[in-house]
Amino acid sequence: PGNLSDPAAVPDLLVKAHSGQRIGVATSSSPSGPWKRMDAPLLLPRPGQWDGLITTNPAISIRPDGHTLMVYKSVEYRGGPMHLGVAAAETPTGPFTRLSDDPIVAFDEEDDDLEDPCIWWAGDHYEMLSKCMEGRVCSQPKAGLLFRSDDGLNWSLVSRDPAYTRDLTWSDGTSSQQSFLERPQVLIQDGRLTHIYFATAVGSDHIGKVTSSWNQSITLR
Repeated sequence: PGNLSDPAAVPDLLVKAHSGQRIGVATSSSPSGPWKRMDAPLLLPRPGQWDGLITTNPAISIRPDGHTLMVYKSVEYRGGPMHLGVAAAETPTGPFTRLSDDPIVAFDEEDDDLEDPCIWWAGDHYEMLSKCMEGRVCSQPKAGLLFRSDDGLNWSLVSRDPAYTRDLTWSDGTSSQQSFLERPQVLIQDGRLTHIYFATAVGSDHIGKVTSSWNQSITLR
């Protein structure tokens, strides 16, 4: 608990809230519930390592045999560069084991943060979208990059061209650049990607000053 009305206390509260981010899971036999939440996080940070502060932004792919791959985001310290790690389990509820002690993607641009992964099993390999925060890899800040992996551990960049950008064209022919285009999720029908979903916002590139936000569905051609 803390006093949010005291400006001096807010930074400490933000640090405490940020450092408490963990990945949890709840299960149910029906979307309408009842839901049972696991008591412990799926993956804990490793103090002193690149993922020493948080474990968050999970991206899950469950293969037909139940084998579950999870890509997650972490940082070593608040404000540090964001990287992606990977863990796996035989079932979606774990236990999860890290497949590598190191981040799964590394560029020469060490300070180019990656977040918001979305992964899926494409029949004989994995694919992943991830947001490139500063745009030093794909030349457009907050645009998406597409990666491919045969085993879920070794990932290669498909292209430095953006897989998606914040520039959207609407059905009436108008276009806009969104302030935020976050957390991509894909819909696969009959083995083909048909739609991608984003949390989006406009009005400001400061998350606390946006004027409108919503979930957006985009049909893929």
